[in-house]
Amino acid sequence: MLTSITVKAKLTLLIVIALAALLGTGLAGWLGIRGTTTSINDIGNLSLPSVQGLMIINEGQTAVRSANRWTLTWENDYKAQANFERVIKARDAAWKNIDAGWKIYEPLPQMPEEAALWQQFLKEWDAWKAVDREKHHRIARRM
Repeated sequence: MLTSITVKAKLTLLIVIALAALLGTGLAGWLGIRGTTTSINDIGNLSLPSVQGLMIINEGQTAVRSANRWTLTWENDYKAQANFERVIKARDAAWKNIDAGWKIYEPLPQMPEEAALWQQFLKEWDAWKAVDREKHHRIARRM
């Protein structure tokens, strides 16, 4: 069948096929880059700030726990009011950090599974906060 086609037609067909393949490859690359750009934007604008906000909250919670445990060191020392004041200042600073992390994380959009876990976390967080508030009152009474 190709034997009856002229050389000019064969070259034209070859160029058309090459251009179609080049166009297909370019289109596939463009679509891939577009998808990658969307993913990178999601990571940079959603995932990383979410992780950063949650990390700040976690570090703040750890700092609050640490400050609470420091009070046990001076529990029986009646001259340790200055130490308790430092603990309260450390706790206040930790709570400010927690609030900063919360402000980063909370307004970001969440996937459905993440939203469900966040609602569960909020209940557990409120319970932990209530216990911590009670510990804070005990520390303040020692001053």
